[in-house]
Formats: sequence, C-alpha cells, structure tokens
Amino acid sequence: METISILGCGWYGKALAKSLLTQGYHVKGSTTSEAKMADLRDAGIEAFKLKLDEHFNLETRPDFFGCDILVICSNSKMDGLIYLSALDKLCFALQDFGVSKVIFVSSISVYGDSNSVVDEMSHPIPDKASGMILIKAETMFINCPYITACIIRFGGLVGPGRMPGRFFSAKKNVPDGMAPVNMIHLEDCIGITNCIIKAGVPEMTINAVSPDHPERSDFYLKAALAEGLIAPTFVPELKSWKQVNSIYVSSYFNYQFKVSNWSEWLERTNRNK
Repeated sequence: METISILGCGWYGKALAKSLLTQGYHVKGSTTSEAKMADLRDAGIEAFKLKLDEHFNLETRPDFFGCDILVICSNSKMDGLIYLSALDKLCFALQDFGVSKVIFVSSISVYGDSNSVVDEMSHPIPDKASGMILIKAETMFINCPYITACIIRFGGLVGPGRMPGRFFSAKKNVPDGMAPVNMIHLEDCIGITNCIIKAGVPEMTINAVSPDHPERSDFYLKAALAEGLIAPTFVPELKSWKQVNSIYVSSYFNYQFKVSNWSEWLERTNRNK
C-alpha cells in the first residue's frame, strides 16, 4: 500500500485525501490548527499540524514526510519570501526523507493576463505577485535533483462550498465582461490528480482547466441566478484577459472532464437544490 502525504488539507486537499482513502492508499494530511486535526482524524486521515511559515522545521514532524508521494497544496498567500524559504527547506530535505515523487499544486495565475490563448507550451509571464511566487516555487521543485515533480496549474476552483454565483453577486460594472472564464470543478481536480498518481507522477507541467470558456458576464449572471442571488452587471469589454487551455489532460492521461459545459452544470446544480 502506497503512502501519500498531503501538505495542506484544505478545501481541495481534504477532498483529495478522502478520495485516496477509498482507493486503499494510506493518507497523511497536514493542517495548521488542532481543531482541523480532529476533523481530519474523523475522516480517517492521519493528521499532522504543520505550517509553511518562518518557524517551519521538518525535523519536528519527520513521520509526516515518510511517504511515497508528497502532494503540496499549501496556501501561498502568506508572505512570499517566507513561503519560498520554507519550500526551499522542504525541497532540499526530501532526499533525507526518501521522498522521490512530488505533486506541486500551482495556479494558472502564472500566465498573467496576456490577452491571448495559452497552454502548457506557452511561456508564463505572471503579472501579479502571487503568480511570480508560484513560478519560483514551481522552478524550485522542477530543478530539485532528488525528485520527480509534476506541477498542476489549476484554474478557478468551484464546487461544494465554492459556488461561483457568490463571487460577483450584486457587484456593478465588473470589468472585462467579455473575457473567457478559466474554471475547474473540484471533482475534476480530484480526477486529474488521481490520474497523475496512477501514472506514477510523471515529470511534467499540466494545466487543469475545463475546456468550456464562456464569457465572464454570461457565466456569472447564470451562476448568481442559479443560487437565487442578486445578479452582477459587467462592462461589455475585452481589455485584460487570457484563455488557458489544457493539452495534456486529454492527450497524455486520456481524461474526460466531468464538468465540460458550465451552463449544463449550473442548470443541473439548480435542479438538485
């Protein structure tokens, strides 16, 4: 039985852990508080308290890093230098722990709003600090000589507890109403990650984004109405945007998206209320 450690059992990490448990994996999960540890234990996850901050010390919990695969999906919204410093410590300690396979969860924010269609062959040019930090983190693991790293760049995350109708509800004159959305449902986040694990964690970078890219105004209007919320209004313009496509999800893994039509998904979600 393979052991998989998930550094950061939040919205996505906990859902992934539950999926892996049903497949017979031994799953370890980290969180930042005692209360959340109890929640993980209740779900059958071996829980650890760890935080990627200035006090991050791998020696305090070496048992967490005793695993075949390490999934890193910790929050990068903290101070960038502290986050990168903690990841640097982790990267160069992996050999000592015997970890050879890493899945690093990143974001399509690394591309910036390039006013173009991009895919895995495109050179990322981030235009925000968060994207710049993630590019540095990705590069750190890609260049680490002791491991095989697979990078997943998720689109905007939606699913239970993250319903898109709330994102812009009641807001007025939201810019770039004609921009394409780049979203992915939690179910597909888990499905794609499972494919990566079953494939032995190949050394590659993957865009994980639904192939459906409706206009922002159309998508969020329907999303708000589906949840009975006040609809937002958008400026009908296309000034700052990107469309992120995925090559490898289908061509390499032969994965079929569970949610590939957002209008149908919103209608189905509304009917199931």
